[in-house]
Amino acid sequence: INILPNIKTFIYIDENDEIKNTAGKTVSVITPDTTTIREGWYIAEGIINKSGTIDVNGNVHLILADNSSLTVTGRNGAGINVSEGNSLTIYSQSKGDNMGLLNVTGHTSAAGIGGNNENSGSITINGGKITAIGGSDGAGIGGGSTGSGGVIIISGGTVTATGGNRGAGIGGGYKGNGGTIIIKNHPTVVSTGKGGAADIGNGANGSGITFIKNAATEGADLTYVRLTVRASSPYKAKKITFDEREHDINNEGLTGFFAEKSLESINIGLEPMGVVINISPGDVQNSRITLKDADFALPAVGFDHALNFSANLQSRIIVPFENAIKIDGNSWFTISMWICPNGNEPYQTLYRQYNDGRKLELQVWLRYIKSGN
Repeated sequence: INILPNIKTFIYIDENDEIKNTAGKTVSVITPDTTTIREGWYIAEGIINKSGTIDVNGNVHLILADNSSLTVTGRNGAGINVSEGNSLTIYSQSKGDNMGLLNVTGHTSAAGIGGNNENSGSITINGGKITAIGGSDGAGIGGGSTGSGGVIIISGGTVTATGGNRGAGIGGGYKGNGGTIIIKNHPTVVSTGKGGAADIGNGANGSGITFIKNAATEGADLTYVRLTVRASSPYKAKKITFDEREHDINNEGLTGFFAEKSLESINIGLEPMGVVINISPGDVQNSRITLKDADFALPAVGFDHALNFSANLQSRIIVPFENAIKIDGNSWFTISMWICPNGNEPYQTLYRQYNDGRKLELQVWLRYIKSGN
């Protein structure tokens, strides 16, 4: 196993955003030769590149030291295998640029962090810059192929999770249920499902209900918003603000956040421009929104079609049957359209349509009726 016990005391930030230390605990050091981490506490320091799966056995606590980088590439399974009945809790020592990095990639049919072709155990992320990529049919974080996501708690750090083909970003692998996802402290999460899987939720062809909850299993239902900002001006957006919280935009123009499910619109501030955009994710579990940072009167939503037509004339938009516009992996999706009055005035939801997946194409006819001013 090659894990070195360490009697030093280390600090870490817990799930309540409080600084704690490991006094009285034995902390073992992760090395490139680590294959199994058992019940107890561990720390990743410096730069560690691990080829092959790390198996979690029992209730494991992993601290990512400041300025550390742990890269794990699964060869015959998950990058970090957290099977059902086991748990992994990840901590950082600080926030911001110095947070430790964890980069994990799963092999075919396995998750990046989670199950090997099976259900996932419990995964808690309290901090760190986490990047998890699933193998084909595996979730980025959660179940392997046919496996459910178990219980996944995210309370801090920056998380980027990408499913393999047919796997959710966070949740179930192919045919797997998303499980229960609990969100605390407004983390920034960029989650991408592929091949008909949800960004957060069920894998492709998965069944059952995924729960995305605020703070606890009995908390309010949440909508996950995956937001793309397309830089078309020299003033590239660096972050967005939502609910008085900042969320960084990555180099690909992506960010993500959670809002309580609502049919009412919400405001997003785009920084450093200081522009406030009004959107309506709606009563859905996942929503993808694309904005252009220079021309807010031209939304680029979903498949990037926009309609321009004069008052009292009709126009048609055709929605193709593509994985990129599916919401939950079961051929249901939502189309949000906005009437954009003038300049940078707020968007207003004009029409929302739910396709039942029985047809390969949905045609929506709209007529803009102008009355007075």
